[in-house]
Amino acid sequence: MQQLVATVIRRTETGRRTTSTGLSARRLSLRVRVEGPVEKALAVPDRVKGREMTIVREVPGRWGIRRGDTIVLSRKESARALCPRRASLPELPSGADAVRLDTGDIDRDGFEEDRLSNAFVEAVLKPHRGARLASLRDCGGVDRFAQPFEHIMAGKYVLLGGAEDLIFESGSPGKLWNAALEREQGGAGEAVYGTKLKSPAHVRLRKRAWTEPGLPGVITEVRIRYDGTSNDEAGRESADEDRTAISYGIRLSTAVTGTASRNVFDVPGPGGVKVVRYVRPPHGRRWRWRDWRDESFGLRGGFLISRHEVLGRPLMVLFSARRALCVGIRNDLPGPEVVLRHRTVRLRADAERPWGAAFLSGDASCASGKSALLLSRDRTGTRLAVSVRTARRVERIRASLLTAGGRRRLTLRPVEVPYAGHLHTGVLEDLDAMRRLACRVRVADDVLRAALEDA
Repeated sequence: MQQLVATVIRRTETGRRTTSTGLSARRLSLRVRVEGPVEKALAVPDRVKGREMTIVREVPGRWGIRRGDTIVLSRKESARALCPRRASLPELPSGADAVRLDTGDIDRDGFEEDRLSNAFVEAVLKPHRGARLASLRDCGGVDRFAQPFEHIMAGKYVLLGGAEDLIFESGSPGKLWNAALEREQGGAGEAVYGTKLKSPAHVRLRKRAWTEPGLPGVITEVRIRYDGTSNDEAGRESADEDRTAISYGIRLSTAVTGTASRNVFDVPGPGGVKVVRYVRPPHGRRWRWRDWRDESFGLRGGFLISRHEVLGRPLMVLFSARRALCVGIRNDLPGPEVVLRHRTVRLRADAERPWGAAFLSGDASCASGKSALLLSRDRTGTRLAVSVRTARRVERIRASLLTAGGRRRLTLRPVEVPYAGHLHTGVLEDLDAMRRLACRVRVADDVLRAALEDA
């Protein structure tokens, strides 16, 4: 929760007492007017500025707070000013075919967020923070993303967690991370946002996020358009020379489950899957154990899996293998951090370029150098979603599952993930027990096997 700065407009002494150390203390009732956030903090809603509220402070006898003084509100006091009452949202859907989009102040920051949900996952997007995918919760309420809220780059950038879109500018993450996007009208069960960026100039961004029945995740599509400049402004004679360079990327902070040293990444490559571990020592100054490297060898498969080495609980990220440039993984304070950078493109005037990605949450996973398998429970514990990502188009995929009631077969249907590979999903219904469940999928020459061992 952010902290706010306020001005004292009225002061009333309500009592005095002697502390256990023998010091005299005065109890003050203060009427304050909110001026805004503390320096270098995130922006707050416009309706918060100028709000008046009454707080109670206890100060030493020789010290005091006078009318006209500026004070910093505590986190609880700031929370009252930002969101005085919790916004009620309807319960999450449990039906297999239910997909819903709800709006409300979910994290009590004073802004309204959008919640996409189905029987398997709950995804929250923040339009006021670049329409980032702030959280992705599974059937048990476990978030796959970290929520660090950390000031970095000498306080010029705030690491907010989740999965955010970036347009890199001279080595910095640009301004999109904290840009407020306007909600646009979309279809049923999808969130659409748009904005005109200040930097790069004359660039428009449109983002669409949606989920589908039986899909244990959310799909995003980002379209960036360059409107171009006039010849007089650009100082050029030909409109064909009017171009701008766009370096698009995605940054995400994966959640830490248990000890951070048990969090690993499965990165597909030409020789198979490489397991990348980032071990941080249990003590010491944090900058001594930060580790960063670019894993450019693992982009041919077009996916990345972050998981806990013992508990599983994977997060699978899908992207375009042809358009990706490199992926960097760093063991940071709130948990492993991933930066996926795409190749820089030069857009001509009135030209548009799309990028796509998908974020899937599961309970067990398996991967080869070409394909990936993900198993996900639903909220009732009686359905299992089987998701398979392939590098090439496949007409039909069938999964064989060994359950407590015997062997069952499931035909997977294709799901459109724009510009991020090919995904097939299917839902196995009426499962009474998942304590021991094994799944086997054959894709071309690959045989993928994953198992659930716990209830």
